Amino acid sequence: MFLKVFSFVKMPLVVIFLIAMGRFIIGISGVPYAPRGNAMFSVVNTMLLSSLYFGALSSPVGRFSWTETILIGLIIAEFAEILIWIMTFVSLVGNLQSSYFIHWDSLNVKEGTEIGYRALIPRTVALFTAPIPCILLACLGRIVFSRFIPLPAQASGGR
Repeated sequence: MFLKVFSFVKMPLVVIFLIAMGRFIIGISGVPYAPRGNAMFSVVNTMLLSSLYFGALSSPVGRFSWTETILIGLIIAEFAEILIWIMTFVSLVGNLQSSYFIHWDSLNVKEGTEIGYRALIPRTVALFTAPIPCILLACLGRIVFSRFIPLPAQASGGR
């Protein structure tokens, strides 16, 4: 079951990876975090939208059970949060002060605060909390938006 769902969500995982790499690169390249830099690449928004879209696709396209739909949200969230944790760790170890992953605003601390390795605490907490909204969005996508998924027309016999 896990491998079936993992195979189904490979595309959003690649997109999340590319978004994270883009965010990392523009941060260490010196692009200011605000007003525009942060808005260019959002791992969290991509994670949430991917959960919603692939939750909607889970029933009509994937023919998945509810358990597998829940697993879609879980896999997407964990992949994104592990990636965020790793990028935060790399930023700290590499002393990459311009990295968006250790910027005070991305860590929800007071402006100008340098948090150091304590930045890994909220990142670790997110490993356990981020799956909740992603699972809910995957289920919401299945309930509300799956009816809007266009399916290929069934081939008619003999035409």
